Amino acid sequence: MRDADLAMYKAKADGKGRLALFDVSLIEPLGSKLQLEADLRRAIGEGQLSLAYQPLYQLEPYRLLGFEALARWMHPVCGAISPAVFIELAEETGCIEALTRWAIEEAARQHMIWCHEAPHLGELVMHVNVSGKDLAKPDFVANVQDVLERHAMPARLLLLEITESVLMEHRDTALRALAELRDLGVKLGIDDFGTGYSSLAYLSTLPFDCLKIDRSFVIGMQRSTQNLEIVRTIVSLARTLNKDVVAEGIETHEQLVRLRQLGATIGQGYLLSRPLQPAQISELLLEPAVAPP
Repeated sequence: MRDADLAMYKAKADGKGRLALFDVSLIEPLGSKLQLEADLRRAIGEGQLSLAYQPLYQLEPYRLLGFEALARWMHPVCGAISPAVFIELAEETGCIEALTRWAIEEAARQHMIWCHEAPHLGELVMHVNVSGKDLAKPDFVANVQDVLERHAMPARLLLLEITESVLMEHRDTALRALAELRDLGVKLGIDDFGTGYSSLAYLSTLPFDCLKIDRSFVIGMQRSTQNLEIVRTIVSLARTLNKDVVAEGIETHEQLVRLRQLGATIGQGYLLSRPLQPAQISELLLEPAVAPP
């Protein structure tokens, strides 16, 4: 059974509609993957996962707008596991629904603690990433509503982000969930915008509140006129569609100045703030009106 599982994972890794024969060379890399999958399932229920929170700022005038919740996994033996590794693993193995449910629950709980600590900042929005597989689950919207009600969190303060490529891959099954989430009052965002293949005509019909420019375009603005023009076009498109635009990956002052010139409204990145632990956010809320970089 183990050998069959290893061959199955090899076939999946090679693409759809593939066959793979078991070979002893598969044991070490894919065997480690199977172990990591089992560890991840335990980690979700045993408190090994945590959330870091990266602030998002309005660029002009400069002020704190909210946070993006970012999952972190501290493995008891291997140490910190990269989100790029364990989130992809969760997607492949079906753990993503449990991971997303935990993330929304934890983000909502922590957000309401901060709202009580700083009631004058009660309109800060919490961004949480979700998967196309999450939106395809019939009970997903009901679970989100349950979390909001139990933590007394206004729906308008939760923004769910879904990547553009995943959205378009699952768009037929996701549309109903998106409409129900919008009716609930939850905000919606398209993450990594510009890296997928969405139709602009189709995009105009989706119930999204913001477009998030992929960090590769922001970082590449100074190296390539093409990247600069892509950012300019996305900002213009968002303005035309009456959507907010979030520029992620801001790492230099030059990038920030250029984004302001282009009309980007919201930003995040290491120049503005690295992801912070909850205790650090509590300190930030005491003096949120920091000077712009």
